[in-house]
Amino acid sequence: MSDIHCGTKVTLTKWVVRVYWPTLGENADFRFASKVGTWIGKNEKVLGKSKATSIARLVEEQFGSVSTVLVEHRDNYGELAWLKG
Repeated sequence: MSDIHCGTKVTLTKWVVRVYWPTLGENADFRFASKVGTWIGKNEKVLGKSKATSIARLVEEQFGSVSTVLVEHRDNYGELAWLKG
């Protein structure tokens, strides 16, 4: 049987960050997505100056239960990072 993963997408000035995790249930997934989005938004200044690989690692360090972090340049060119936990 396959596992279901939920996620959230956060668009920053320079980056698009997608974060996925094994589902926790509808309400818990919404709360976790909000928590991830809020943290990424509050740290936009630091993340905007970072490389894609660094952003993926920072998100994984902050939220250990994530399964995948995708970071891509907002203009669809340049760096791309995919961290699979």
